[in-house]
Amino acid sequence: METRKYLIFVLAFAFCMMIAAGALAGTSISGSGSNPSAGSSDLAERLRAVPDFKFFHHPEGIGYGVCPVYSAPSVDAYRLSNGRACVATDFDMYEAGFDSGGWLLVRYETNDGGVNVGYIPPDFVRGFRSRTSCCKTFDYIPVTAEKEIHVTNNPLLRGSAFAVLDPGEKFHILAKYTYHGDWYYIECFVDGQVARGFIDRGESTFYLGDQEGGEEAVNAGSLGNPDISPLGTSRICDIIVSYGRNGERKIVHGAPGYQTERVQYVDAGKRYPCYSVTTVDGIEWYYIWMEDVSKWGWISSEYASRGN
Repeated sequence: METRKYLIFVLAFAFCMMIAAGALAGTSISGSGSNPSAGSSDLAERLRAVPDFKFFHHPEGIGYGVCPVYSAPSVDAYRLSNGRACVATDFDMYEAGFDSGGWLLVRYETNDGGVNVGYIPPDFVRGFRSRTSCCKTFDYIPVTAEKEIHVTNNPLLRGSAFAVLDPGEKFHILAKYTYHGDWYYIECFVDGQVARGFIDRGESTFYLGDQEGGEEAVNAGSLGNPDISPLGTSRICDIIVSYGRNGERKIVHGAPGYQTERVQYVDAGKRYPCYSVTTVDGIEWYYIWMEDVSKWGWISSEYASRGN
């Protein structure tokens, strides 16, 4: 009897150990870095859709005299020109609207022939009516530098960095700027002060989130296209914008049909991923993702064709 009880105990113990080992093995596999987390997937989608912005041109300026300019919307932010950066607003300049705190984002030429982008404090531009609201569309996506990244205040000129981010340094991506070059607009810290500037989208490699490791580093080229469209559909093919008639710029609509809202113009020869096809009045319409402007829209088969 005692021997039988002992055998039952041993078998039960062995069975429990097998279950525990299986549970541990399952935990190890599901927690491995090879599978992206939901949070990182969220960040990837946000990064793909990060807004593109432009500056509105004021050839005669905006008429507020000489104003201080900070690299970010704060009086404690890093300020270029040895802390004395200013813009003469009665002359040729550009603006991209107010942020939620009333700081005006501007771009202007400096005395040495360069360009600076920064913010004028609210008190200096009271009553100004901006022609755009780009600032209010910015995101705030946390990332971590995988290797050295150069930050510039001049998106018209490569190689004009005012700061360098070291590997492992954390920063945030706010928007992208593709009107001149191909840049991300970011927020980081320089000499302990918050600062904003531009980094090259093709050359800047980083991890999504505020921790290194776990997933491969990405840049604009390796990020890829969205997995799912706002319609809930996945990518089915690529389309190529045709040359054909009506010039080399073709209209992309907000819905299939020529009478619907125009959301974008695209250039002939460009290739875009297509996520849905529908027919209206006997004409096929393609639902495409335009990564260069972070927009979705429909283009007619009269102006585009399916690629290989």
